[in-house]
Amino acid sequence: MVSRRTLLLGALGSAVLAATGSVVAIEDGALPGRIRLAELMGACEVDAVPSPGTVGAITTGRFTSSARQREVGWSLALPPGHAAPSGLPLALLISARVAPH
Repeated sequence: MVSRRTLLLGALGSAVLAATGSVVAIEDGALPGRIRLAELMGACEVDAVPSPGTVGAITTGRFTSSARQREVGWSLALPPGHAAPSGLPLALLISARVAPH
């Protein structure tokens, strides 16, 4: 017969192993949630923050979002030395923060 203490210690050990395995799987990309996990652990996913002088032309605008039910802003920042985005790789960044008008 298994004692209650043995059962509880076994359950605790299993929970710790499952949690550790989940964290490792998330960090390796096998499970979703890597960015959220990094935020919880205080890690930063960005290698370096560009200084204000490293951005070329910036174009901004606003549009009404049917998904958010309000007006939202957008910005297009080009690398230095580029006047038009043609031929450049594209990165689309969506932020939940709302910039003041």
